[in-house]
Amino acid sequence: MLPPSKVLLLIITALGSLLILLLIAARLILLPSFVELEEKEARANVERVVNALAEESSSLTALAVDYAGWDDTYRFVEDGNREYIRKNLDDPFFLKFRLNLVLLVTNQGKWTYFRCYDLEKKRSAPLPESLRSILVPGNLLLTHADVDSKHESILALPEGLLLLSSLPILTSEFHGPIRGTLLLGRFLNPAAVRRISGITRLPVRLYSAGDTRLPVSLSSFPDTGQPLLRPGGGGALSGYSLRSDIFGKPAAIIQVDTPRTTYRQGTRTIFYFIAWFTGFCILVAWVSSYFARKHITVRRTGEESKSRYQAIVEAFDGMLSICSRDHRIQFMNRKFIDLVGRDATGETCCEALKDILAVGDTNDDDRVFQGETVRREMHNPRDDRWYYAVHSPIFHSDGTIAKLSMLTDITDGKRADRERAELEEQLQQSRKMEAVGLLAGGVAHDFNNILYAIVGFGTLVQMNMQPDHPDRPHVDQILAATERATHLINSLLAFSRKQVLDPRPADLNTIVQGIEKILRRVISEDVELRLTLADYGLNVRVDSSQIDQVLINLAANARDAMPGGGILTISTGESSPPSDLFPDMGSSRTGRYALLTVSDTGFGMESRIRERIFDPFFTTKEVGKGTGLGLAAVYGIVSQHNGYISVESEPGRGTTFHIWLPLVGGGHKRAEAGGYDVSAYGGTETVLVVEDDHVLRLLNRTVLEKAGYRVVEAANGEDAVTQFSLHRDEIMLVVMDLVMPKMNGRKAYAEICKIRPGVKVIFISGYATDVIMEKGISTDGFRFIQKPIKPREYLKEVRAELDGR
Repeated sequence: MLPPSKVLLLIITALGSLLILLLIAARLILLPSFVELEEKEARANVERVVNALAEESSSLTALAVDYAGWDDTYRFVEDGNREYIRKNLDDPFFLKFRLNLVLLVTNQGKWTYFRCYDLEKKRSAPLPESLRSILVPGNLLLTHADVDSKHESILALPEGLLLLSSLPILTSEFHGPIRGTLLLGRFLNPAAVRRISGITRLPVRLYSAGDTRLPVSLSSFPDTGQPLLRPGGGGALSGYSLRSDIFGKPAAIIQVDTPRTTYRQGTRTIFYFIAWFTGFCILVAWVSSYFARKHITVRRTGEESKSRYQAIVEAFDGMLSICSRDHRIQFMNRKFIDLVGRDATGETCCEALKDILAVGDTNDDDRVFQGETVRREMHNPRDDRWYYAVHSPIFHSDGTIAKLSMLTDITDGKRADRERAELEEQLQQSRKMEAVGLLAGGVAHDFNNILYAIVGFGTLVQMNMQPDHPDRPHVDQILAATERATHLINSLLAFSRKQVLDPRPADLNTIVQGIEKILRRVISEDVELRLTLADYGLNVRVDSSQIDQVLINLAANARDAMPGGGILTISTGESSPPSDLFPDMGSSRTGRYALLTVSDTGFGMESRIRERIFDPFFTTKEVGKGTGLGLAAVYGIVSQHNGYISVESEPGRGTTFHIWLPLVGGGHKRAEAGGYDVSAYGGTETVLVVEDDHVLRLLNRTVLEKAGYRVVEAANGEDAVTQFSLHRDEIMLVVMDLVMPKMNGRKAYAEICKIRPGVKVIFISGYATDVIMEKGISTDGFRFIQKPIKPREYLKEVRAELDGR
């Protein structure tokens, strides 16, 4: 029999040899696998950046499709109307779409329009001579064989890499013949590279193929088009992709650095495994030596057993306790002691946990002691944490049963479920709001037509009545009610976002006075409304309906903050926004501002609520009583008008909103007083009235004829063209509804202009402006009337158009 020392030597030799074999196997098998994974990750990262660059090119092409397939562009290439450039290709256009180059070329190679723009300096820049030498007649970028042709390319210029998109210029229906080529360009400058890096969350570098600082040679790229991988600096693996231009020449090299975390993790894993195995070998050698010397004598003492058991229990990632049949705690691990705050061994479970956990059903213990495993959730209200508890029976050799409780912290999962439920609830609220908005916008047209008829005929009746007529007050009340209905439908349209922002100079005091009646209906009867308006004009450039919506939302919030009644004060004045409230304003704070203040005497807000009131979907109201969108909409409207908003509030001291809007020069023209005066806006000209609604057509004819005009009627667009051809030398003005059956007003006017170019026209509609735009009908450059309108205002617009005012 070998002596113990030789046995130990043999064991150490065997284990050492095994350790060396494992190390060699790890180097030859495991490390190459980690390298392969790392290279796969690097190629995937390069592909992500290539795809991001392709998305950048696709977005440029999508913009080119919008402008190349447009009737206005089609006409511009032919007639060179500079108004098209002024309206569509101004500085904001280049800044909005991050464009550096726009070029319009005819089929004969003539440059109808071109402009280079420096986005950093925000001004025009000279066209690079290298690009001018490329864009010559017959160049592939300026050649399109059919209407579906498009060219996307990246060019390497001395000025940098330029992303180009070239499309044929077509009509809005994408029909030919092709009239020329639209070329859009965007330099891949450092800002563009940073944007791509931000999208892909990867470090990206772009090199021109002619750059002398290329990290790799062009000849080293494989013909398969796969990314080229090379070790990079800083312990990274660099991936390179070569991109060619439309002429097949190398244009750009994309470099993406991938940290070698996978390889380092692999080496650490192997190191830890070898270290662990070395320790294991030492342990085995030591145990073997021990057993050899002591003749495999094992003496287990109670203290060793307890220590080993304690180590296992303390390593458990949770809280463990053992309770006896009389519900007293026999054991607690360290995590359970930390939860309770003390070592509660010997106490009952209820005594130890009464102030910490909602223990729940006391029948759980009875079920466990009957041999059943019970699972349930428990809550700690002290720090708002949740635990998943498993209570299992422990059967001792003497026949007694104890209860083993294992608690696992599930707070993060619970909070995630709660946040998911809140998001779903917010989504449902948003859908409800959208449905209300769609309903409001949908009824606007028919409601406006009804109001138009009531206002028109009511005014005609009022005009024919003497001031002392007994029915005159009733007619006045009817017209006052229609005025309120008009304000109501405008408020609904503003609420549903069915009105495109239309800023115009207006007096802030007049806006507040105009919405006063509606605000009194918004607030409850026990809330007093006080107006403190400046005694001088405050001219601001705003969309009045949007400012109305701001006041309505703030009044509704003030009403809810004063359930027992109070005072709502709205005041106006002139003041500059405090620099300490808006430190990011910089030089934009120059100029004069009108100050609109809305304050209430309600219960106020704490600072934690005040900091979040402008967040979308944030609300302190009960479910079903608030959407969390009102103040977010207020913030958005104020920002759209280049204004600022702040809030002051303390619990029990009410809330005050301050809104600053830029003042503009020029006076605001107030509404003219007086009744319905035919002579002021009358005439003898012949007017073609085009209206598909019979009642409204009759109303328009009556109003015009009472003012002295001669009227020719038409029921739709086609009828309008027919009637105009019959009276082409008599008709001086066309008043035409925009949305009609058979042919809309815009197309009908185009046909009328073919009969007699330049005839004067007024378009009128009861549809909201965004609905008209969605139908592809434009009113740019023409006088437009929104229904309903009073006869006096109607005649005023007719006279103004006839007089060229």
